[in-house]
Amino acid sequence: MESALVKLLLLVVSISIAVCVVVFVWSMYSGLSHTAMFQVSDLQVFSDGSRWKIMFRLKNTGTITVDWIRVEVYEGASSRGTYTWGSDIKPYCEQWCESPWRGSGVAPGDSLKVIIVVGFYGGQVVKQVFDVVALKW
Repeated sequence: MESALVKLLLLVVSISIAVCVVVFVWSMYSGLSHTAMFQVSDLQVFSDGSRWKIMFRLKNTGTITVDWIRVEVYEGASSRGTYTWGSDIKPYCEQWCESPWRGSGVAPGDSLKVIIVVGFYGGQVVKQVFDVVALKW
């Protein structure tokens, strides 16, 4: 009787350990497979002499859906304005982004720093910095 009970106990403990290992590996893999990354192409800043607008193509190269996009434009240390819009860009998809005419103080030929900040569902935020020259509209 004791031998059968010991065998049953060993079987239950072995199955429990196997389940714990599988759950641990599964949770590790699922946590590592979520990436928040994006790629910007065709970035252009236009100026009509008093206002600016920005256009670019954003590709979600990660595995989490994009929630929002914010663009910050600086000339030296001076902020020339920001623009934010909500956008659901699914993983491995891309979207053309174009702001309306914004702010002031940007002239054609000005050297600008553009920071593109992307927020993903789940709270992750990624930013990229670009140096651009404002083009005449």
